[in-house]
Amino acid sequence: MKTQQLISSYDLELIAPACVPGAATWSAKARLQDDITEVLPYLNAELKGADYNHDAKVLIWKANGRKCAFRPHEIDAAPVEVREEAHKIIDELIDRVNDVWERRQDVKPDLKQIKLPALMAVYKLLPKTNCGKCGYPACMGYAADLRLGKAKPSQCPDLSEENLKHLLALIGESA
Repeated sequence: MKTQQLISSYDLELIAPACVPGAATWSAKARLQDDITEVLPYLNAELKGADYNHDAKVLIWKANGRKCAFRPHEIDAAPVEVREEAHKIIDELIDRVNDVWERRQDVKPDLKQIKLPALMAVYKLLPKTNCGKCGYPACMGYAADLRLGKAKPSQCPDLSEENLKHLLALIGESA
């Protein structure tokens, strides 16, 4: 027996990035009449690599080159290129939310949230030479990707042994 869907309808808005006038991509914002707060811990359990903040009632998930955000009355996805694509992506995300909601009896809710180290704490352990040997033009960009797990400490040949040890502990990796 099929239960009632959690999300029944939405209004879609395409938003141009404020910092890039004339950009070729947009953010899709679905404003929901329905409150999806209760499904967020279940989504956190189902969506691999999601970043969930229970207190703030927000779940961020990156998939297929897009960043998706789930909030009590809103689902965002970016980047999107055209309105039709935005509708398709939002519809797929809503289908996923409704599916997880329907199966919630079989899903153990997960309240864990990923604790990322502070960007400046990671940056302070780097040589700050902006040499590019790690493959990044500047140490700050490298630090940002290190804290997200998109870069490896071994990419920096100028990292001191002591700072490497501290960096590994900070980002939760082993040597």
